[in-house]
Amino acid sequence: MMKNHLSKIGMVVLLIIFTKCHHHHYDDDVVTNHDCPTGQLETPKLLSPDDSITLDFPRWTTLIWSSVPGASSYFVEIEFQDIIHNSYSDSNGAEESFVTTEPALYFQGVGKQFHRWRVVALGTDKCTQSDTTVWRYIYYKN
Repeated sequence: MMKNHLSKIGMVVLLIIFTKCHHHHYDDDVVTNHDCPTGQLETPKLLSPDDSITLDFPRWTTLIWSSVPGASSYFVEIEFQDIIHNSYSDSNGAEESFVTTEPALYFQGVGKQFHRWRVVALGTDKCTQSDTTVWRYIYYKN
């Protein structure tokens, strides 16, 4: 009974996070904006899921990172592996980018393949940002 109650609370929280998220497609320059110095904000720490985790169907996954003081939003980049070319986000456009005000993102993985994700904390202006986190990897097996 308690587990079901916590699951319902978790789904409500995730729904709130998901609805506060804006879906965008960005160029890499947003993540590594050469016109602005990086490192002005603390780099987020990726918390969940663990790196190199294998997940099963359904592919809905919550990405969680640490909240950064001074950040007004977070840019989240997710790339899908192009198995044919053994690379990520080649010219196939297999990339999703999101901006969210919360230190979490609920998203649906695409297909039986590797995904990778990273985060940049963004300040209130367009030129205040953290360094980009390292990539973290997820494998969806079904």
